[in-house]
Amino acid sequence: MKIFEQFPQYEDGFIVLRRFVQEDAKYLSEVYEERLTKRQAEKTIENYEKSYQDKDEVILGIFGKEDEQLKGIIEIYDIHESELSIGYMIVEKYRHQTYAKNSVYLLTKKLIEDYGVTCIHANCHVDNIYSIRVLEHNGYERLGQEEDEYVYAYKPKQLEQDTFNQDEKIIVLAGGCFWGVEKVFKALDGVVETTVGYANGNH
Repeated sequence: MKIFEQFPQYEDGFIVLRRFVQEDAKYLSEVYEERLTKRQAEKTIENYEKSYQDKDEVILGIFGKEDEQLKGIIEIYDIHESELSIGYMIVEKYRHQTYAKNSVYLLTKKLIEDYGVTCIHANCHVDNIYSIRVLEHNGYERLGQEEDEYVYAYKPKQLEQDTFNQDEKIIVLAGGCFWGVEKVFKALDGVVETTVGYANGNH
């Protein structure tokens, strides 16, 4: 897959998703919530790099755009030509501050745009309400449950005008709670299909 031709790096106005370097070793204890020696942390980053070189997975650090502090990790694994899985961990003190939400949004968008990925899988524990919200707000659909984890998948949806009858049109709306907006429109006569998605806005 092309993702192994050049290590990806993505950013928006809030976060940077980038490759780990040895200078980041001092942050890893916070991510894994256990004390790592300097050598253990450096070895962990070496293992990240080896996983990439072996074409097994891509592990990106989630860094704050302004303070450059490590907020968490997001990884890409089970990589196939057009299908893969993602997972993420956020440093405890940075949880519930939109770092997971923004990271999943940014990575999902770029994987589809840059590599033509058609399906992205993700799992989360059934008790992890925050992670459930992160995935569902980013358009991931719950497919089922395996033991104590929910199974999710994201498949890009495109509404093209030529797939509709001549008397049917597409309308694009913005709403603060798009699930509520969709529920209202589904109940209207004449609405044949609805699709919602998270736009990642700041206002």
